[in-house]
Parts: sequence; C-alpha cells; structure tokens
Amino acid sequence: MKTSILRTALFVIVSQICLSEAQTVSELQSNYSGQTTWDVSSGKLIFTSTGIINFDKQNYKNAYWDVPAEVKNIVINTNVQVTGAFHTKNTCTIAGMNRKTSVVFGTTEQRWADNRNLDEWNYCQFQNFGGVLTVKNLTALNPFSYFIRGWGPVNHVKSCDFIDNRGGWGNHSDGFSGGHGSTIDDCYFATGDDAIKCYFDLTVTNTTINMIQNCVPFQFGWGTYQNSTTNLSNITITGNSGRGSACPVFQWKSGSDSKKFTMNGCIIKNPKATIFELQSTGKLDLEISDALIDLNAYGTSSFSGTRIICDTTAKKKYYDCRTTDIDQALTTNINPSPFEILISKTHGGITIDVSKINSSGTLSMYSLQGKKIYSTIINKNQIIHLHKEIKAGVYLFKLCTKDNSYSKKLAIN
Repeated sequence: MKTSILRTALFVIVSQICLSEAQTVSELQSNYSGQTTWDVSSGKLIFTSTGIINFDKQNYKNAYWDVPAEVKNIVINTNVQVTGAFHTKNTCTIAGMNRKTSVVFGTTEQRWADNRNLDEWNYCQFQNFGGVLTVKNLTALNPFSYFIRGWGPVNHVKSCDFIDNRGGWGNHSDGFSGGHGSTIDDCYFATGDDAIKCYFDLTVTNTTINMIQNCVPFQFGWGTYQNSTTNLSNITITGNSGRGSACPVFQWKSGSDSKKFTMNGCIIKNPKATIFELQSTGKLDLEISDALIDLNAYGTSSFSGTRIICDTTAKKKYYDCRTTDIDQALTTNINPSPFEILISKTHGGITIDVSKINSSGTLSMYSLQGKKIYSTIINKNQIIHLHKEIKAGVYLFKLCTKDNSYSKKLAIN
C-alpha cells in the first residue's frame, strides 16, 4: 500500500516536471523530418508525410512531443508513419486517416526502457496528464514502453490496432490504462505485457485480444489503487501464448482493493492459457455470460469474491453458454437489407424506431454470439420501447416478412 502511494506520488511529481514546458507547433515542425500542416484557427496539426520526431531533450525523450494546449486535433495521413510519441495535458484527439496505414511507431529495440534503466510508465506512446485524450483509427506499433496511459484522466480509444511484433520479454508494451469513464471500442491488442489494466471504471466493447508472448488480457493490479468496475461486451480472446507457464487471462499480482468485472458475449480460446492467476489480497466479483471459453485450466480456485461463469460457480476450463437459435453464418455474412432501424438508448432500456419499415413481420435482436435478446411482431410505421437494460455493443437485427428475411448489424452506444 505504502509503496503504491509513493509510486503514484512520484509519478505525479515527475509528470509535472516533464510537462512544465510543452514544445510549440513551430518547434515540432522544426524537429520532425517529415512534413506537416498547421491550422491555427481549428487547432489541427496534420502529419502529411512519414518522418521522425527528434527534439534535443534530456532523459531519452527526444522522440516525445509534449503537446501544447492550442493543439486540439492531431491527424496522421494515409500511408504515413510517425516515429515518436505524444504526451498531452489538455483535451486532444489523435486520429489516423487509415486504421492500417496511419501508424505511430516507436522502436524495433527489445527492452528499450530497461536497457536505459528508465521507469517505463513515463515513456508511453500516448500519455494523458489532463483533459480527455481520444485516439482513433490508427495503428500503434512497437512503442518505447506503454501504448496509452492516463493515470486518472479519461482516455478513449476507438478502431485502433495496438501491436508489438518485436518478440522477447520486458518490452513493457502494456496496452491501455485510463481513468474512471474511459472506453475502448472496436480495437485489436497484441501487446507484450498487460493488454487492458482494470484499475479504474472502464467500458470495453467489440474488441479482440491476441495473447502473444507475455500478454495478459486483463490485469487487476500490481498494487492497491482504488475500487473499480469493468464492463465488457462482444470480446474475443485468442492466441497460443501468454505470460509464464500459467498464461492467465485474468491476473492480479498484488493489492487489497475490490474489483467488479462483467462480460456479456465473449469467445476465449487459448490451448495454453488458464482463466485465473490471482495472488492479491483484494476481492474480485466477476460474472461472464453468453460465452464460449476453451482453455487449458481454470487456475486459482480460492479467492475472495464471487466468480460466476455461465450461471455457475463450478471451476472448469471449458464453458459454453451460447445459444444456437440463430444462423451463425448471418453474423459474418450479412445479407443486403432494405430496411432502416434507428436505435437510441433511454433510461432503463432502448427505443427501436422501425417507422421507416413499410412492411409487417417479425423483428428479432441477437448478440453476435447468437443469443436472442428480444423478438416482436411489428406493423408498418411503428416505434418500440424496449424496457430492458441493454449493454453497449454491436447487435444483429433480423427482419422476417412473409416474402423474405433480412439482417443488419447495428451498434448501441
């Protein structure tokens, strides 16, 4: 506990020192080997060609741009790779024009931080010291250390790939950490360390984690921080590696706080993995539903809290509580559909607006794992109020009329 508090306090002090002076846009342009454009009226900086950020800074931070407050949006063009890192202390959005070819790159060197005896948490590819940081539609590749971190401030990531393909141990390429209210949506993680840190209240949707060497998909703590809740839906975890001999999906090394974790809709497959490696003195209340889990072992069997998987506390390595009342092919091959549905969340449920469907029939709503959530007979020009708590995620809607059937994927935020 004392070690964790001192470490956090030290981080805050170092953070303030490191961000006492940001580098201006002009300084960035002078110290970037590629081309950029700057629109002062909108606060938008665009990286228009590939290059390297190289300031004359101490403590191995030449590649790190401490972004000034006037920069509100950073854009990386298609087919542009920026070698560098971005540290912010004001609300900022960093976005790529193409998820696969707009790249923020770090280094090919393994153990970059350890080789220099550096505190890895100060050398993130994206680090948020204040405001809201949004990163979207890009690839982050082989960071110097962590991919994205905000110890307290809110981080949002959407439609990004976070990839460490260097191999080896000790790269500290942790994936995501963010303060209360942070979100992850439609992302892919192949990280050489903790993929998602469940330290603050967090929502994760429509995301895939590939368990490569030393990867732990969900880490609850390396110390005592604060109580937190993590809610997930439509998650895929795959791979044939992980951390140590256990290769845990859920790990908690130390700490005495309380964690709640819910996951609705998941496929978890890894022939070498165990579900749990829990070594702390904390409390974990976990519930997983609508799931296929196929692993090597259950793992830690005795731990404070309640772990319910597929409506049971039985300790198994295989669970399957998906339903099969939908043609699974429809979840990957969506038929062209002429109907339009508008979805909006309301207090305690959702509103389904089918007023633009000019036919009668049966409308059904499914999770992408095949579980039927709702079904009703609709008439022309109808608005449905579904008084049922629906978690954020992507769902499949199927319309059956007397002449045909159609399906469509829709996101509920």
